[in-house]
Amino acid sequence: MKTNFIPYLLILLFVFGCNSKAEHQSIKNQILLNEDRNNQSLALLRRTVHESGNRKRDPQTLSKAESIFELRSELKIDKLNLDFHKKNNFENVSIYLDTISSKLNAKKPHNLEQIELANNLLRSSKKEEHQFYHLMLQISYLETLSIKQYSLFCIGDLKYD
Repeated sequence: MKTNFIPYLLILLFVFGCNSKAEHQSIKNQILLNEDRNNQSLALLRRTVHESGNRKRDPQTLSKAESIFELRSELKIDKLNLDFHKKNNFENVSIYLDTISSKLNAKKPHNLEQIELANNLLRSSKKEEHQFYHLMLQISYLETLSIKQYSLFCIGDLKYD
């Protein structure tokens, strides 16, 4: 009796492929959720600065926080579009990552670890496409750290529920 392993191999490949797609979709969903959280935090920061009245430092701090997102828009960083970033060899992502890294407080070990992780993911994304969404999630997290850092100047520690 001859056993044909090809159908079993195809099933195994299909299941593995689905898991990879499911993982990418899960990471994409995390990116979108974090983007929503960052937008809400930035809106809270704007509202607080607007309501604070005449504290001179607050608008300057808000401007610094908003400049990160303006740069993201100018560089056309689309966290869900791998093809666009592959075409320009991740150059815009690299510039954006450098900018965020320079604005974060380098005295905090946690920030340094997160920046190092993002840089490692950037290098590996150029070789292994499946790392791209991990990189984008990490960049989104660095944006969160940046908003939180600037919010400390204006409104104290933002609480994330």
